[in-house]
Order: sequence, then C-alpha cells, then structure tokens
Amino acid sequence: MEESISMIILNYNSSSNTIRLAQDTLKICPLINIVIVDNNSKDEDIKKLELFGLTDIKIHLIKNNKNMGYAKGNNIGIKYAIDKLCSEYIIIANPDIEYNSKTIIINLVNELSSLNKDFACLTGIMLDCNKKVNLDRICWKLPGKISDFFANFRLLNKFFNPLRYHNLKMIADKNVITVDTIPGCFFIIRASAFQDINYFDEGTFLYCEERILAKKLANKNYKTGVLLSESFIHNHPKSNDFAKNLKLQNLLLKSRRYYNQNYNDSYKTNIFVKLILEFSFYGGQIENYLVYFCKKIKHYL
Repeated sequence: MEESISMIILNYNSSSNTIRLAQDTLKICPLINIVIVDNNSKDEDIKKLELFGLTDIKIHLIKNNKNMGYAKGNNIGIKYAIDKLCSEYIIIANPDIEYNSKTIIINLVNELSSLNKDFACLTGIMLDCNKKVNLDRICWKLPGKISDFFANFRLLNKFFNPLRYHNLKMIADKNVITVDTIPGCFFIIRASAFQDINYFDEGTFLYCEERILAKKLANKNYKTGVLLSESFIHNHPKSNDFAKNLKLQNLLLKSRRYYNQNYNDSYKTNIFVKLILEFSFYGGQIENYLVYFCKKIKHYL
C-alpha cells in the first residue's frame, strides 16, 4: 500500500522543516514516495535539499526556476507523482506540519480506500501550534452567493461567519464526517479524483485553494471528509510584520475575488450580487490599510 502513496511537500526557504517532515514520514512509512517541489528558494536552502535527496531513493527533488505559488507548485509535484511514480494516493503536506501519531498516514489511506470511490479527499483534525483545536479551522462550508461580503470585512466576520459549521458536535460520534472544505496544509486525495478535476486551479498564487478544490470536487459529485480519530499539528506562527500581513490580507481578497469570478454562478449572472461582492473586495482593502496604519501608530507610541 505504501508504494502507491506520494507525499508532495512544497518548499520555499523552509528546508529545515521540509527535511524534518520528510524524515518523520519515512520513519513511519519507509516505502512512501517523498516529492519535494522547491519554489525557487535561496541557493543554500536548495543545497540542503540536494544533499538530503541523496540519502534515500524514495526522495524526489523538483526545482522550479521561480516561485509559482501553492497551486501551480503542488501541481508540478502531483503530476510527477502520478505520471512517473504511478501513485494512487496523493498527500499534500506543508513543511510546518507535525504528526500527532505514527498511524495517521496509514489510517487515512486505509479509511479512504475503504470508502466508496466518490469519497475523494480526507484529512485529520488540525491542531494549532499550542495543540489546541479551533473548530473554524478544522473544516468549513463552501461560500454561498454573498458569503464573502461578510468574510471580506474582518470586523464583520468576527460577529458573523457564514462559512462556520455549527453542528460538528452533533455528528462527532461518527469516525468520518463529510464536510465541504478542509485545510490545504495536510490532506490525502485519490489520484484519480485529482486527475478528474484537472488538479488545482492555478489562477491563484496563495489562498482559497481549499475552497476552489472543494468546489471542483463537489461539481463532480465527490465527497470530502475529516477522520476524527487522527490529528496533526500545524505550526503556523503569527507574524508581527505589519507590512507583510497587509500584503497577505490583500492577497487573500484577490484570491476570494478570483473564486467568485470563476466559481460563483450568482456573481456571474446577478448584477446585484456582483456589486455587493465588488464593494466588499474594495472595502476590505480599505479596512486592511486602516488596520495597518493603526497598528503602526500603536507600535510607535
């Protein structure tokens, strides 16, 4: 079974985490394929990966000549795993995730393989860097017609989040819960399903890949789920770099706009919906700049 699995790790100046994750994975699944896709990291980072690649024939290093972002970078690794390694299952993993148990990969594969072929994608419960659960980040709903109007304004979204599941406790007695969207930092998917939906949409550089993937799977009547008996840790620290955070927040808005332009039928056919959402995209940017300047002023006081 392990020989049919490939893990794609997208690296960008994170060789230490990438190598650690690859080593941890090979310890618990020594026959799994590790495909490291480097998104044009610094020379010293690439050299570390090249040396690491010599330590095990199961490690495959692909070097991109520019930073292609999450979707396109991962697609390169996915296609390599399917075309060259004949993989039946693909694991997408960020370098900064850690396993909570030695059984997570095998249990995810076994559970997914036991389900009907229309069940395409599975993950575990995501914990934050303090090993705590944030229900909003385990899974979430696909956006409705104007859901992003509320999501684009951070203050408004704190009081009303239309993408939040409110009934997870009601279905927590099941081993696998069926949901719309799961985190893109760690999940397993059938290679056949990935091919069927034509992989990740490469129209975004960062953010919203999860919802686009979920929408494409749903359009083909595939199911996505969370295995409640397994969990993993996402060590994603918060940045205090105000300018970087501003750039990322605006990039998030750009990706949400792309989603609505391409996957929200109401945006494309209803002028009222389009105007409401366009207002929120620009309004969200204004809010981001206001937050940025307030934090800068507070920092210097």
